[in-house]
Amino acid sequence: MKKLKYIISSVLVAGLLVGCDAESPKQDSSGIGSTDRYPTPTFTFNGGELTANESLETVYTWTVTLDKATDRAVEFNFEDAGGTATMGEDFIVTKASIAAYDTTGTLTLTVLADTTPEETETIKLKANSGTGLGTKYLVNPNSEYPSFEASIENYTSDQITATFNWETDMIFDGDPYSACTYVDMDVYITETADWGWANEIGNYDGATGDCPEDIDINALGDGTFYFWSDLWSVQYASLWAPGFMPITTTISQTGVVSYTFVQDESDSYTKEGGDTQGGNSLLMKVVVSGDTWEATQN
Repeated sequence: MKKLKYIISSVLVAGLLVGCDAESPKQDSSGIGSTDRYPTPTFTFNGGELTANESLETVYTWTVTLDKATDRAVEFNFEDAGGTATMGEDFIVTKASIAAYDTTGTLTLTVLADTTPEETETIKLKANSGTGLGTKYLVNPNSEYPSFEASIENYTSDQITATFNWETDMIFDGDPYSACTYVDMDVYITETADWGWANEIGNYDGATGDCPEDIDINALGDGTFYFWSDLWSVQYASLWAPGFMPITTTISQTGVVSYTFVQDESDSYTKEGGDTQGGNSLLMKVVVSGDTWEATQN
């Protein structure tokens, strides 16, 4: 009897050992198999100059095409690849959304119009399968995603504008009041270096009652022009504390060049002078010839 029990026990142990060996292959990892069943995207750039100017909005588009449809929506987007232009400020990206059972979508890059003078900036982007995990696992993991590079040139304008501003604090009883609100300053133009109403050319763009006053230099044509200030009115002049009221002159062509001139106190009107201050002050001389121009103070 003891011998029989021993034989039975041996058989059971051997069976357990064989069972462990038999199960071990099922615990091994296996490959994911073919990726052919996943859709593969292709990106077709729809063209355009790779240098955009900030003077206007520029739009680039790509058609994203799947080689087979899926039963779920998928998305494709761009990620920043190290350019100097800032996404969200200099340009924006609109992702491509492909609906379930559809195969095409449009990926869009828009360079935003911007009139602030800047250095040339670069856009560097890399397409991807979107930020959602769903899309990443719905498309072929071996898909190829294109890169895109373009440059954004500074905004430039043909328009030349002169701006005359005399804003300063006018103090009464310790409180500041705006010179732009209470002072009317006009700017007149002559073609001679001497002031005289007979020499004034009849351009009243700088005599509107506004502050600041703006003059369109392009409208003057070619020639040499002198710009003069004329104090028209200072309300409550006798109440203001003594002080100077210099005019700041800015002439600029956006994205090209800008000059700023500030009157010396010796040339400036005084706040308490009111309407009694005589004479006209020369603010600026401008020489215009075709596409070129030069401005100098006094």
